[in-house]
Amino acid sequence: MTTRGLRRVVAPLSAAALLCGARPAAAQQCEVRASMPAEQAARLDAAARLVFDQAKRGDVEAIRANASAGLKERFEAVAGAVREGKDALAKASYSPKALYVLSAKANGDAEGRITCGAKGKDFEAEFFLPGLPEGKHAIAIADLSTLSMTALFQNDAGWRLSGLYLRPRSARGHDAEWFLKKARAYAGAKKSLSAWFYFVIAWDLSAPVPFMDSKELTRIATEASKTRPADLPAPGKPVAMTANGVRFKVVEMTATRAKDGLYWVVRYLVPSVDALPAILADSRALADELLRRHPDASDAFDVLAIHAIDGKGGDVSLPIPLKGAASR
Repeated sequence: MTTRGLRRVVAPLSAAALLCGARPAAAQQCEVRASMPAEQAARLDAAARLVFDQAKRGDVEAIRANASAGLKERFEAVAGAVREGKDALAKASYSPKALYVLSAKANGDAEGRITCGAKGKDFEAEFFLPGLPEGKHAIAIADLSTLSMTALFQNDAGWRLSGLYLRPRSARGHDAEWFLKKARAYAGAKKSLSAWFYFVIAWDLSAPVPFMDSKELTRIATEASKTRPADLPAPGKPVAMTANGVRFKVVEMTATRAKDGLYWVVRYLVPSVDALPAILADSRALADELLRRHPDASDAFDVLAIHAIDGKGGDVSLPIPLKGAASR
């Protein structure tokens, strides 16, 4: 599996994020910190540090004041991210990590691929930003103790904030390296589902933003590709399962980080969610079948959440506590 494929899997894990732009897509060039003028780097560092200071104070109106027009239209996602990260931000310290300036021109790569710091086959970072409007953009990445912060800027009569990501750097009290070690242990024991999702979590904790690639992220994705379970659905490719004589069409299977632990989330299609007792019974049967196939998941996750969805907005959830919380 490529890193691009793994990005699709980790999307449900991502914290609040927002990137605002307009079509058409653009051809991109990228400068890394080492190759950009010192004055430009200093201005962008100061702009990103200001966003951090405002977020730390919870001053969302100050953040909004210097936001791009597109971001202002969708600003609630940024405000929500700041509110959700309130406790972590209050204790955070700011440490700049990486800085990139992108020059976008019209009629470029449909994927919006931007390669930064390329040296032969090596590169420092790669971003996928389809629909990036023509002009100058910047991406500033910083460590905030238990969070990572990525601020995106658009040069429009000055550097204006066009996106903001605040992402936890740990899950269940463990960092990406811990999940990598556990994933490799699960892989060695042929426990493919737990290995796969722990690699996915390690990738997500390592990635400042889900639309990024790097040598480290590619390495994790390569390892993950060797453990992908055969009964894992993909977009447009549901998996058929039978449990207690009932046929199920499983359309999604993800791992989700929450404050109370790790969730293994499974969604299957039903014609209607109106017959609640029967749906809950079927969901329980599907859960039993999944745990029969993947008994290791009982230790790897805290909750198995089975969702029956009808394609019309109906969603009946059955959360089933697992042993994971007790075995940390």
